[in-house]
Amino acid sequence: MTKKKDIPFFKALLYNLPKVSHLTSTPLTPFPHMAKHKPMCLVVSLLVIIGAVNWGLSGLGMLIGSNLNVVNLLLTQTLHLPVAVESIIYLLVGLAGLAFGGMYFGMKECSCEKK
Repeated sequence: MTKKKDIPFFKALLYNLPKVSHLTSTPLTPFPHMAKHKPMCLVVSLLVIIGAVNWGLSGLGMLIGSNLNVVNLLLTQTLHLPVAVESIIYLLVGLAGLAFGGMYFGMKECSCEKK
């Protein structure tokens, strides 16, 4: 019998996927551990991650002398949307950061797990 830690990564990943059956009540999501969280918490977390990656790439771009601001490149330069759309995205990411801080530091009674 093989121990779980001896199984290669991709096989372990396949073994841990939810069973595909219409008879189970298990949600068939790519990340089943995230199904227990409230949708708003997932949106806030996603926006915080997007903001962090964008800030990191913007800082790297400044160091190497190029524009790596993904939000700016995607919305303004590629899709030719108005700068106001870019500003709204930055505003949403900022609000998500405040909400995430409130959830993380417990300033507000907010639990991300469904009851």
